[in-house]
Amino acid sequence: MERSGENYFSKFGTFAIMAIACLWLFEVSAIGPALGVIQAAFPGSSEASIQVVMMGAYIGLAVASPIAGRLALRFDKKHLMLVGLLFYGIAGIMPSFATSVPDIILWRIITGFGAGIVVPMTSAIIADKSSGGQRMRLMGHAFAWCNVGNVAIGVIVGLVMVITWKAPFYAFAAILVIFVISLFWLPNCPPSKIENAADAANAAKAPREKVKLKGFMFFYMAALAYFYCANSFFTTNCAFLIFEDGIIDPAMTGIIIACMGVAAAIAGYVFSPLVKSVKSLYTPIMIIITAIGYFILASAYTMPAMMLGSFVTGIAMGGMVPYLNNMVAVVSTSLREKDLAMGWANLGLPVGAFLCVPIGDFIKTLNTGAIFASDIRFLYTMIAIAMVVTTVITLFTRSKKMTARMLDETAMLT
Repeated sequence: MERSGENYFSKFGTFAIMAIACLWLFEVSAIGPALGVIQAAFPGSSEASIQVVMMGAYIGLAVASPIAGRLALRFDKKHLMLVGLLFYGIAGIMPSFATSVPDIILWRIITGFGAGIVVPMTSAIIADKSSGGQRMRLMGHAFAWCNVGNVAIGVIVGLVMVITWKAPFYAFAAILVIFVISLFWLPNCPPSKIENAADAANAAKAPREKVKLKGFMFFYMAALAYFYCANSFFTTNCAFLIFEDGIIDPAMTGIIIACMGVAAAIAGYVFSPLVKSVKSLYTPIMIIITAIGYFILASAYTMPAMMLGSFVTGIAMGGMVPYLNNMVAVVSTSLREKDLAMGWANLGLPVGAFLCVPIGDFIKTLNTGAIFASDIRFLYTMIAIAMVVTTVITLFTRSKKMTARMLDETAMLT
């Protein structure tokens, strides 16, 4: 397919794509710490409706992600990225003018539409402008910077939200700054070209033939959904747990969630050499780390313990997302197929995050405890047990062949 180790990004282009990567979890990290404060600002609003404020963005993201993959077959990915950033930034600010929770949810859905273009286009541009080991490294660095942004905005919002519940939405103005950076420095990335004579001949006979969906696209979508769902059980419940327990100052919520981002950033930077070291054991190792993190969170009653649980859970998240995104590029048999696959695979983000609310609410109903905080700790325990079971299953079903194929493509990485 491609030669290993190529990188077509300039220094400024690399800066632009990493700046965009900082936005991947922006709609989560900016809002997650403030859910309790937003609920207090709208007396009478239910916990479920406030959770939808968080999850609303994923409705738009779920709609836009597969569409973005299709549009990438016809339009320059830079232009799609710029459109997505505008939607993301402007719609993200608008809830600060809302007078009701339903209005906020509506704008959050539109915000998600912009994010649904930005997230898959980031991976697609990296896959277009790099290959082999360079691509693997850039995928890891992108998710690392995603979590640097996650940490920064989580801490800032966590501290400023004591002034006004609107602070998380004002923070979306930063996306418009990234828009300007991308406008000048992000490289053009036109639709992928036909790669060989046979494909060209077939295209000439049937120029409107569509790139077909394949089973691996849905497999990696499901895998990403699984990990995003696991991650979201923590981020969507942490603020409520702290608020109900009353042991920790709610202003510290952003710092606790930020620990997950710090860990994920570190994991993103080291995932490439780690994969080379543990090979096909990489996935079960990451899953059992998730289980350990949730066991810690379930029994945490102090801020240091919650920070530790957040950090451990973040290691797995930061290690698996770039691994799965890179595998999508490796498995794709052409650049055009890769463009489509990135859109569908990244649909796993909103699917997983959105499903965590009804699944979490159902699991909580199984708890016999009468205290709300007890329900959340029970949820964390059940997720930890599920991760242990998943680890065992993965040990017997992991694909050594696919891992070897990825490592072959990255053999020139130094």
